[in-house]
Amino acid sequence: MFCSFFTSKPGSEHGYDVTAAYEINPEIGTKEELKEIAQELKKNNMGWLQDIVPNHMAYHPENTWLMDVLEKGPQSHFYTFFDIDFNHPDFNGQVMVPF
Repeated sequence: MFCSFFTSKPGSEHGYDVTAAYEINPEIGTKEELKEIAQELKKNNMGWLQDIVPNHMAYHPENTWLMDVLEKGPQSHFYTFFDIDFNHPDFNGQVMVPF
């Protein structure tokens, strides 16, 4: 079973619905536990390889970066983290979201 390394929407069992790409998912462990794993790997001459896919974020109220972009548009500090074309001629500066 795979769980998202980063915080995902509650109850997620995969990494395609991240809500906070800047913190470890508390449903699978803590930063201290990750450090313990890293130390154990190092003792055994091993390392950790993490595959990070930044566009796998959830449309969810707990995704504070996305909610900020939807509220502030291009003025959001997180605007550049998303591939949103606010100048698309069909949408008049608006964004279509899945409701």
